[in-house]
Amino acid sequence: MDRGVLLMAITTLLAALSAAMGLPSDLVHPVTASFFIIDLIFFAANFHQLFEGGWFPLVLRARLAFVMPDLAEAGARLVGGPSQLAPAGRDLIETGTSGCQARLPGTAVFLHPRPMACHSR
Repeated sequence: MDRGVLLMAITTLLAALSAAMGLPSDLVHPVTASFFIIDLIFFAANFHQLFEGGWFPLVLRARLAFVMPDLAEAGARLVGGPSQLAPAGRDLIETGTSGCQARLPGTAVFLHPRPMACHSR
């Protein structure tokens, strides 16, 4: 199944929610309904693909949806800072960031979860 078809329907609904905040509902509802009907026609035309192998990417995406919260939790632990690292890791980070001086010629960008950490010293 073409994921673009469902993406169009979701985009239509999100655009309707956004438009409903600033426009009158008697204008938003007919426009949204007309676009949503077109999206449903595309969905119906591609629905047969679900039984011809389109189920496989859906299963893979569902499994990924269950893994993503674990990855987000691991990322939050990583961003927690050097206090959660082993002592050798803390020493390495302190050595590398002492004085915030670059040791490479040219220009470099160092990504850090707290962008003003070097300026607070």
